[in-house]
Amino acid sequence: MTTQDIYAELAKTAKIIAMPFYWLDLNQVIRGANDLVVSGLGLKSFIDVVGKTPYDLYPYDLAHVIALHHQAVISNGETIVVEEATRNHATGKVQYYTATIWPLRGDNGEIVGTVGTSTDITNKKIADERLRYEKVLAHLTMVAEILPVPVYWLSMTQKFVGINDLVLQVIGANFCKKDLIGKSPLDIYPEVIALNIMHHHTEVIRTGELFYGEESIEDLTTGQLKYFNAIIAPLRDDDGNTIGTIGTSLDITARKEAEFLKLENEAYQVISQEQEKFRKLADQVAHDIRSPLASLLMIVKACQAIPERERVALREAAVTIDDIANNLLNNYRKKEGTGDQGLITEVREAVLVSPILLQILTDKRYQYQNLAVKFAHYFSSAGNFSWVKVEPIAFKRMLSNIINNAVDALGQEEGKVVLNLDSDEECVRITIEDNAKGMTPELVQKIMNNISVTQGKKNGHGIGLTQARETLENNEGKWVIDSQIGQGTKFSLIFPRTQALDWIAEAIELNDDDIVIILDDDSSIHMAWETRFDNILKKFPQLTIKHFLSGQEALDFVNSHHLAQQQKVVLLADYELLKQELNGLDVIEKTQVSRSILVTSHYANKQIQQLAAITNTKILPKQLASDIVIKISQKVANEYMSISDKGLKEVDVIFVDDDQRLLDSFIFFAFNKKVDTFQNPRDFLNCVNQYPKHTKIMLDHHFANFDQKGLQIAATLNALGFTRLYLLSGESFSAWQIPDYLTTVMKTDLEKVEAILNH
Repeated sequence: MTTQDIYAELAKTAKIIAMPFYWLDLNQVIRGANDLVVSGLGLKSFIDVVGKTPYDLYPYDLAHVIALHHQAVISNGETIVVEEATRNHATGKVQYYTATIWPLRGDNGEIVGTVGTSTDITNKKIADERLRYEKVLAHLTMVAEILPVPVYWLSMTQKFVGINDLVLQVIGANFCKKDLIGKSPLDIYPEVIALNIMHHHTEVIRTGELFYGEESIEDLTTGQLKYFNAIIAPLRDDDGNTIGTIGTSLDITARKEAEFLKLENEAYQVISQEQEKFRKLADQVAHDIRSPLASLLMIVKACQAIPERERVALREAAVTIDDIANNLLNNYRKKEGTGDQGLITEVREAVLVSPILLQILTDKRYQYQNLAVKFAHYFSSAGNFSWVKVEPIAFKRMLSNIINNAVDALGQEEGKVVLNLDSDEECVRITIEDNAKGMTPELVQKIMNNISVTQGKKNGHGIGLTQARETLENNEGKWVIDSQIGQGTKFSLIFPRTQALDWIAEAIELNDDDIVIILDDDSSIHMAWETRFDNILKKFPQLTIKHFLSGQEALDFVNSHHLAQQQKVVLLADYELLKQELNGLDVIEKTQVSRSILVTSHYANKQIQQLAAITNTKILPKQLASDIVIKISQKVANEYMSISDKGLKEVDVIFVDDDQRLLDSFIFFAFNKKVDTFQNPRDFLNCVNQYPKHTKIMLDHHFANFDQKGLQIAATLNALGFTRLYLLSGESFSAWQIPDYLTTVMKTDLEKVEAILNH
């Protein structure tokens, strides 16, 4: 009998067997089956079954088990009874069978395939599993409530089967345990969180191994993200079969947040350090830009021979360069008014107006760079150094708002916005003009009456006029609005002028025979100063200008002169001297040049202001170097004026000693005399010219914080024409040490001191 004849006989038998019946060849290809096999698979006809392998009909895991069973029968030639599972294609449900598989043999006894039949045990299987499952669950339910940790268990389909009360606490649930049973993580958590949890449970079921790791959930009441160390294990019945998973967790939210905070702080520190490095770089770039800019401005202003057209072009180029520097500094400096709560209470303070206006103009040029609007400014000499007492942030915001409205008034048309700054002894006047369409008198009246005007305004800029009015009211300011239809609008803002802060240099005051030292590491600055002093030197040829790129060279030059010559030195020093061990303030401190001005773009730096104050040094913003007034005083013909000459201070004696207690004693000792005292010789020398040349001057010899001795100071005073000089010392001198113009007196010889006072 051929194999085909065997298959035909099996087909006849299959029709009368009341259970699934099928047969396969040696390649495990199904060659025949009865109707119960087709219907059990949820298929429609034999065509869907015959010619297929188990891998074509079942999921891989189920098919592989079936294939192994048939392969075992072929290999061993023995009948086996095993449990198998299949999946119904129509319903998707898994069904369980007790399968009997025996070898299919030909006439010669050789195995040509396998034959199988099966008994449906699905219901029994489910009942048995349920019984075992419920036994496990009952045990868990009893034990879970006495455990000190949250415990939950899930079915194979990852539905909550049981939990203890602690689970509800940790997830922040506001419902009962029974409301959670039958739900999956997807029913209670956001998808990303739920899928992560379900993935962990799936892996435990797949591998049969314990999972230990971190999980996060969202508190169901507060929405707060919580972190846990989760432990998930397979949940098994008495026979060792996996029937689900069981998990517990330890809340590590506080620890995790502490770690996050530490990491954030570390990251912030790194970012801060990088930002600070970049800010310093930006600051340096801006500084490097400002030096040639100041040069250009001074040259343009001084060189009247340059045609007007070229001068305008140069000035506009200088303004563009200044915009780049201002914008660079503005973008990378620490922002103002960013307190912890985002709100601040401003305090009025004295501010230098011109740099603020220049910065705002810079911002507006960048803000409106795509519009056909040009910005210009005209500051008077008095305006350049004018101060007002205002709330700085509100003041800047007010100016910005008014300029925004001017730009809005221009629309898309080409136009111009001009800032003017002027000042007299009483008031500072800022005007903002545009050549737009202008406003009607009614509209001007609305603005003056604090009625919001927003129609036709971009981004609600019209509302900013209300803020401008409030700022004026809060800062003793007032405004005047002059507008003509078709011609434009001018806002005039008027503030009381306030006293300048003591660090600002408002003028460079020189004598006609002074030595002016210009210290800057940028050669273009020296060219600019030369241009400024060119005409001055023609009028005052005795004035000397010295240029130094190196701080050390400037220091050496000053120290090479005797004290009398050093009194003629005026030092104009940049603060930053690149790649040098000294900065400008170091040079000022070491030379002790009393008439020093720090010319720097870092004028607003509080630390630099404080350092400059230590040496009584004035500061000149570098961008104002082309505008500062240079005053030259001519010395009187008779330098040695008599005591009767007006303007000189008359005293009986001057005591110069670094011991304040001793000075106080001298004042008491000479109670019936007019006495001036100086503890610092430098202070005395700075104002010595206010005294008549025959004034009695008593000098100590040793000074703790001054590198000149009394003998040397006396030589300087003698050179200046002073004739009544006394060395009041605690030590004795040989006759050859004391020059003829100087008399020595022991500090303890009060009779001689009294005699000098009364002489």
